[in-house]
Formats: sequence, C-alpha cells, structure tokens
Amino acid sequence: MIQTQTNAAHSWGVAAIVDYIHPAADKGLILEALYHDVAEGEFGDMPAPGKKALGGVRQALHAAEHAKRVNLGIWMDGLGPEDRMLVKAADIFDLMFYCLEERELGNRNLHGAWRFCVSWCRNEGLNTLAKYPRAAELLRQLEGAYHGISG
Repeated sequence: MIQTQTNAAHSWGVAAIVDYIHPAADKGLILEALYHDVAEGEFGDMPAPGKKALGGVRQALHAAEHAKRVNLGIWMDGLGPEDRMLVKAADIFDLMFYCLEERELGNRNLHGAWRFCVSWCRNEGLNTLAKYPRAAELLRQLEGAYHGISG
C-alpha cells in the first residue's frame, strides 16, 4: 500500500457514506458506522476474504468484537439486520474509495480487493443496495473511475 488509512479516517468515511446513501439515517445508524470497527484497536483487522475462508475464526472474532463493544457501551442494540447491512455496504464503499485512491497513486496490487468489493455489491449486498438509489449510482461512479485509471 502506498498510503495508510487510520481506523478513525475509515470510520468517518463509512459514516459519511451512510449519510450520503440514506440521508434520513437516524443517530443510531450513524453511530454504528462510526463505531463499527472500534474493536480492531485491540484485535486487529482481518481482511474479509480471510474471515470468510476461516469460518471458525470469523465467528470467534465477531463474538470478541461484539463483547468489546458491549463492554465499552457502544453496541447499537436498536439496529436491525437491514441497518447493519447498510453499514456493511458503506464499509465496502469506503474500501472501494481507498482502492481507487491507491490506484490513482500507482498501486496495481489491490485488484483482488476491488474485485471482492464489486462481487459483494453484486451478490450479498444487492438487496440492500437496491433500496437506496444513491448506492447504485455511487457504485456506477466508483466503477467508472476505477476503470478510467490506466494500469
């Protein structure tokens, strides 16, 4: 990677994307976006493909992250699965912005991460993204920008 992204910058980006995609989002949803990765300070960050490949590790990490957020008093109890999927979509979009920035700087090693993001949007995230017209437009714009950069 050419540049690093702090957890704070990432979380702010996710919250801003949630706000953009869903302008009527309530405070709990925005806070979920801000807090969604806070446990990474203790447990580290494992890329999603690694979590998927190591199913047992994924479940254990999820449980540990949930417990950490509950202990800190920052678990958003009132959110349903649809809200959490929206935060996940924003998380994916923030990674896409990061990949795009890296590509603009000359990094050609993040194509796998980019493909993962596009695949998630077209598969797991499809129903969620379909509910938010701004999400579909953002995906089109990101894909156009990514493919518009030579390399």
